[in-house]
Amino acid sequence: MKMRKKSLCLLLSVLFLLPVLSCPAFAADTQVVAHDGNILFEESTLYELTVNGTKVPVRSETVSGSPFEIAMVSFDGPVQMELNIKNPLTRYKLSPSAYNIAVTENGNTLSFSVDKPKYLQFEMTGATPLLIIATPLETDIPDKNDPNVLYFDAGVHEAGVINAVSGQTIYLASGAVVIGRIQGVGVDNVKVKGRGILETEKYTTKPYEGMDDPALSAGVLSNMNQTTGIFFQDSTNCTVEGIGMRNCKGWQTLYLNCKNFEISNLNIMGTRVNNDGIDLDTVEDFYIHDNFILCGDDGFGWHTLRARDTKEAPTRNITAYNNTIYNVTAGNGIRFGSSMETNLWENIEIKDTYILKAKSNAVMLDMQDWAWLKNVNIENVYIETAPSENIICVQIVKGQYSNDVELTYPYEKEDYRGHIENVTIKNVQALGGAGVTITGYDANHLVDTITLENINIGGSAITDASQVYTNEFVKNMTISAGTPENIQDAFDSNLSRNWTTYRGNWYVANGVLKQAGKGGESLITTGGTQLANYRVACEITPNTAGQTIGLIGRFQDEQNYYLARLNSMTQKIELYKVQGGNLYPLGSASTPIETGKTYALYLDIEGSTIVCGVDGTDLITATDATYTSGKSGIRGYTWYRNQPDVFSLDNFSITVK
Repeated sequence: MKMRKKSLCLLLSVLFLLPVLSCPAFAADTQVVAHDGNILFEESTLYELTVNGTKVPVRSETVSGSPFEIAMVSFDGPVQMELNIKNPLTRYKLSPSAYNIAVTENGNTLSFSVDKPKYLQFEMTGATPLLIIATPLETDIPDKNDPNVLYFDAGVHEAGVINAVSGQTIYLASGAVVIGRIQGVGVDNVKVKGRGILETEKYTTKPYEGMDDPALSAGVLSNMNQTTGIFFQDSTNCTVEGIGMRNCKGWQTLYLNCKNFEISNLNIMGTRVNNDGIDLDTVEDFYIHDNFILCGDDGFGWHTLRARDTKEAPTRNITAYNNTIYNVTAGNGIRFGSSMETNLWENIEIKDTYILKAKSNAVMLDMQDWAWLKNVNIENVYIETAPSENIICVQIVKGQYSNDVELTYPYEKEDYRGHIENVTIKNVQALGGAGVTITGYDANHLVDTITLENINIGGSAITDASQVYTNEFVKNMTISAGTPENIQDAFDSNLSRNWTTYRGNWYVANGVLKQAGKGGESLITTGGTQLANYRVACEITPNTAGQTIGLIGRFQDEQNYYLARLNSMTQKIELYKVQGGNLYPLGSASTPIETGKTYALYLDIEGSTIVCGVDGTDLITATDATYTSGKSGIRGYTWYRNQPDVFSLDNFSITVK
């Protein structure tokens, strides 16, 4: 396979505010620390990974019975990764696709640059998925001889239940596997950190050794036979950073009635039902960032479900940023609720969340008790796999988790239902799926003042209330498509999530978009909102004779749009209005079209004026007002069957006017 590296970085800011990315400059002197990972498992026979030339062990792990290949590495600057695949290379995907990482193929070796630590998933047809866990370099590594440090060096340690004490640092060094769980009750200024692994299965299922000792059973719910891998209660000013955790039997981490915590750079993995990722219950001043959460249930499971214990204290001031969630078995990506047994939740911000998979709902705010939820901002959510229910669900309901009993106050709650006020959800893009649900409970329990901005599902934008399932108990709902952005796609990686294929076999190989023709028409469009005035352009190379290839403007559906195409049979550029599936000529001009030569074709639409040309020269100008806005795309037609490589396309762009 020919090796090809392109200079243009893939930027897919498809009509919503994607993070602005640039091509990282490869820095050979960036320090790289390879971690041994979970040494309970053998190294992979499927993948080999190097980062800046440093070999990174890939372990063939089993997480709650599910196979994953996992590599763990630390660095701080831009690096070059090379992934060697031992089996034949088949169709693959590097996620999150929102990162737009350019991949270069050289035989069975894939090369790509990464500008800073990121969590990546590599999927290939017929192979176990690979998780690349890239974290920042460690700082402030504690002294193992410090009496306030519980230090686990590389190797396997049977630790059991670790009870943190105030002022202590619990350190899991790279290459350490600690069999046990960690809990802190009534502690202050505790640090849990390192790059080792906490293996929790043995000590998160009853019975376990010492379970009858109350000091070893904090966090064990009386009605469950399982508990959390990391548990803090009634604690303040603590940090949990950098470590991995595996195979918990219950919720993976839980913070109950705690204040002022920072949770960062964790990689926690469990695929069982009830394996929530990061659970919060009555907390204040939490900062949760840069974590990888592989979970069998809710990724973020944020509740208030122990009103008697917490005296209905508020949940407030939570910031979550740059987290990656992979929800496998059940549950939701981001969830507030369902139990909210308190009076107030407020000031919650979640930004830049990459949901590789959400099983039920991607974003779920379901109020089943009496809290007043207000001042919530959820922004920049990227969803790779369509959930089975909703992309977004915000509701006040009486459900299976509602707690309609007397708790801390001697009066009846008002029907035990709550309120939702001032929620903004913006810049959400989902590869596929359907459903935005916003519902209140009754006239006294409303969803009031909710803003949906730039929500894009499967290439279609949510632009008005007719696209949202709602009821009469939703007030002051605002929906907008957001500000349209220019689009550039250099096809440096797999066909991105911002394209929708209607017909044909489209694929990316060696840095260009190709179509394997079997005769007949092929059609592909970009996602995003309906644009009115713009220029769409692309570099097109006919690889065989007897075909047409062109650009689509103001696409309505498969049978209605404008088309500017190169026709190698007639040696012309042709402009059509496609209406009802029929082609109506708007103009044509003779131009040489040679096999193997690249042409910069463009289609410019402004108002009712349509202009198309090649290599910067306008060749056709026409007037038509049938379509006033729409998406863009590419349409090809080959006259001959069974041609494996009929044309190649590169550097597709849309410039909004």
